[in-house]
Amino acid sequence: MASRDEVFDVLVQNLMQVNPALSPQDINGERSLVADLGLDSFARVELLVLAEETLGLARHVDPRSFIGARTLDDLVEQLMATELPTPVQR
Repeated sequence: MASRDEVFDVLVQNLMQVNPALSPQDINGERSLVADLGLDSFARVELLVLAEETLGLARHVDPRSFIGARTLDDLVEQLMATELPTPVQR
């Protein structure tokens, strides 16, 4: 099972793919997904797909959980509530 830190790191990497204007210094768990990180609903779906692929979840996360999340920490908690394998190494 992936640790909370591994899930957070995966989301940070994926966030930078979804929004290339972000740098790791811009991202912390308490930042607003919309106001601070610039994620609209389409970007959240893209982030979910990337996270599922990287974490090897194969569509096990309910997309509604990502829609209701307000911060990156919220997303981490949603993913941690899912049975997580060890992240895929790239």
